[in-house]
Amino acid sequence: MTKDAKTAPKTRSATQRPRKARQADFEKALAQLEKIITALEKGNLPLEEAVKRFEEGMALLKDCRKTLDQAEQKVRILVEKKQEFQTENWIEDFTEDPENREDG
Repeated sequence: MTKDAKTAPKTRSATQRPRKARQADFEKALAQLEKIITALEKGNLPLEEAVKRFEEGMALLKDCRKTLDQAEQKVRILVEKKQEFQTENWIEDFTEDPENREDG
């Protein structure tokens, strides 16, 4: 490892940052996107400024969509795990020998 690599600050990717930081980033991006939409809907921006704001909005939209897609994937995984757990418990209960049950 080079000296520069040892002294260079470590950066975190978006998925490695603390959850509160990611949530704050999402909320900030969403608020900025709403401001851009409002400004564009008013229709009083010069063409060049409107195009610039539109491009900014599209970039923010892409970032927000990515964050939402990641959250949706996490929810799906959690739901699948819960369903697997419930199914496993039901199968164990159903296949358990009635004569070996503690309650019966």
